[in-house]
Parts: sequence; C-alpha cells; structure tokens
Amino acid sequence: MTSAKTSDHTAFRHSAGSLKTLLKSSAKIMRSLSALVSVCFVGMASAFPYTTDNSCDFTHIDLDGAVDKLLAKLPEHHLVGSQSFSPLFAGLEIGGLNISGLDGVHGYGPLLPYCVNGTRMLQLDLITSSNTALSTRWRHCSGSEGSIRLRSRITRLTTQFSVTLDESSRDVVLSYEGPAVPVATEGLILVVEGAGDIARQAIGGLSLAFNGALQQMWTILFNEHFPMVLRNALEDNTL
Repeated sequence: MTSAKTSDHTAFRHSAGSLKTLLKSSAKIMRSLSALVSVCFVGMASAFPYTTDNSCDFTHIDLDGAVDKLLAKLPEHHLVGSQSFSPLFAGLEIGGLNISGLDGVHGYGPLLPYCVNGTRMLQLDLITSSNTALSTRWRHCSGSEGSIRLRSRITRLTTQFSVTLDESSRDVVLSYEGPAVPVATEGLILVVEGAGDIARQAIGGLSLAFNGALQQMWTILFNEHFPMVLRNALEDNTL
C-alpha cells in the first residue's frame, strides 16, 4: 500500500510540473492570438459594408427554426484526433482530447441578421451548459490511471453563418463562416480523477492559482475545435 501511494505521489508531482509548464506556455500563446484577432476584426469592420436596409430582405426566412435544428444536431461528445495513449514524459501517458456536453449548447440573446455585399448573414451568440468539459485520459507506469477534466460553468461565444435558401425545397441553409469569437468564460474547474485525495486537493489549489491560464487554455482548445462541431452538424447542408 505504501509503495502504491508513493508511486501515485510521484506521478502526481510529474503531472503537476508538466501542468504548470503547459499553463504558462498557453498563456503566452493566447495573448498573441488575442492581439491578432483584435487586429483582424478591426480590419474586417472597415472592409465590408454591412447593411440592414430594404435590400437586405429576410422576409419568410425562418432563422429561429434553422438555428433550433442546428443546435438539436450538436452531439454529446466530440473526439479530437486519436484516442490512443501517447507518452507525455517518462512513466506517464495521456490519451486524446474529448469535448463533452455539447448537446447542452444553446442560443443566447436575439439573432442578428445582416447582409454583406448582397449576401445574407447571421450573427449568433451561443452559450454552453455546466456539463461542457475538455478531458483526456491518463495512465502511469505504476498502474494508476484516470482522467483530467477541465469543466466550465458557462462559456459564451459569437460566430457567423451565411444564409441561403435551397432552390428546390426553399428550406433555410446555414453555412458556417466563422470565426468563433470568445466573449466570456466563467467557473472553470480542473479535476484529476484516479490520482487520490491528496492529488485532487493539490490540483484544486492549482486551479485557483492558475485560473487565468486555465481560461486561456480553455479558449484555445474549445474555440479551435468547436467550429468543426458546427460544420459536422451542418454537413447535410439543408436543415
């Protein structure tokens, strides 16, 4: 029993050190990305003429129905890449990324239709449920294994779709244009399962100490892969 506890504690110390390094690196990356996105949106705002006058006609276009059908297609889980274990460092392996709770994503606020150069567009605000989480499995050479899960109480983002009508059925067709722009993320909790009570308590402390970096990591990973979730839901094109 003592040997098993020692192995678990050793695995945890290695995991905690790697987690700190990863969080610090993610913070630097996110600052650079945020600056780049800001510059891009300033440029886009000045380059495209947005109109909502009579030439931008959404009459008889059921945007609410189209959005409801899209959200109903969102899966519970989205697996990213291979789920096989791969070495993180000596003695510790991790699996692929799993984004869960996506079936709880819903609209937030009013739909915002507009036109760009005669093309109908839709700006949509989305909000996640408290079940939405990023997770990966881990296992240690000592025989210990479990999962690492980063859960958000709420995440809000904004994205864009182009809007057309199917020529034969006249059904509304949404096409993802993007990008998915983060607005707010609150209530992040980092949980390590399978590492014992001491490790769980220590990870809880790391969650508080590195909350800002955890938010940046969440933003990078969630917003990188959520567009693919939307594209997959729109794969059959006509809603």
